[in-house]
Amino acid sequence: MSKKKQFTVSFFGRGRLLGIVVADGLKVYPYSRWYDYSDAVRHGIRQEHTIAMSGRMDPRGVPNVIRGMANQKSPRSTDVVLTFAYAAGTDRVKVAARKKAQSFILNEKTTKLKDPYFTVARQIVSAIGRML
Repeated sequence: MSKKKQFTVSFFGRGRLLGIVVADGLKVYPYSRWYDYSDAVRHGIRQEHTIAMSGRMDPRGVPNVIRGMANQKSPRSTDVVLTFAYAAGTDRVKVAARKKAQSFILNEKTTKLKDPYFTVARQIVSAIGRML
């Protein structure tokens, strides 16, 4: 796939691979657009909404918070969906594009990779290119 191809990606969940995959993905595919629906962003927007509704926020910022809440409630339809999960020392990432899906599992205790996080992140970014 051409690195100049334009496509959209949305990502959900949480995990240690999330930041690395997004950073690498944006470097490899600079014309792509990524939408953040991760647990951390959802929590931050909810907190911001609480502040806005309490009256302690500059009134000019309140409409942006309301739009942010609406965006999180109805995620955009995208070409690729990444779902991150982390539990008990194991990272799981599901990549879904069109009618294809691929899963990646990284358990740092059992892996024999020299640099497991960056290696698996590169594999995930590569899988996005193959699936499109």
